[in-house]
Amino acid sequence: MGEHGATQVIDAPGRRRRPRDVRSFWRWTLALVAPIAFLALAASIWVLPFDVRADLSAQLPGIAEHPDRMQAALWLSMVFALFAVPGVIAVAWSGRRRAPWLSLIGGVIGIVAFAEAGTGAGTDLLAFIGVTQSIGTGQLVAVNDVITTHPGGQVGAVLFVIGQGFGLVLLGLAMCRARLAPRWLGIVLAVSGPAHVLLPGGNVGAGVGWLLTAVGCAGASIALIRTANDSFDLGPVTS
Repeated sequence: MGEHGATQVIDAPGRRRRPRDVRSFWRWTLALVAPIAFLALAASIWVLPFDVRADLSAQLPGIAEHPDRMQAALWLSMVFALFAVPGVIAVAWSGRRRAPWLSLIGGVIGIVAFAEAGTGAGTDLLAFIGVTQSIGTGQLVAVNDVITTHPGGQVGAVLFVIGQGFGLVLLGLAMCRARLAPRWLGIVLAVSGPAHVLLPGGNVGAGVGWLLTAVGCAGASIALIRTANDSFDLGPVTS
């Protein structure tokens, strides 16, 4: 007994303390991360000062007129590049126990595809630098042609299309099957994949497509928040 009658707890020699359980931290972090990348991508498309499908030479006048908007779009694209893969992991993790194969295949496709997201701002960044540094249009177009025709750039573009066209569909179906969030959110996520390509309306339509992806990913956020720690992952063990 201590001086004031309190019991002192002394670890036995050689006994190791059990590691702190941080599963709740992981769950909430993944829940918060899930929609961020796709919200950022939608916003970046909406603030672009040119049509999202325009070639390099058509981008330059809009950038010259609205450099601040282009700067904002580039920073938002960086947020997308940083959080796209963690967002896919969050969605796949939320459904992995109740829809293991759909979550696995959709997650792998999405991770591989969006790992290429860092190259997505290449043309936009080149155009911005060209305008702000007064580099000639001919030089910019020539450099851009070399970049876009390089096998690495072409493979990355194909992977990105596959990821949004198939990976998101499978992850949305996994969310529907898992039934840990409202099923309509899984449907929205699945539909958002082809919507990126099929929606009309230029920048508005393209941004809406990615907004649908963010809304669908919010279903994973709900699922992760609702999931008990013991269902989320195994607890910590003493090494």
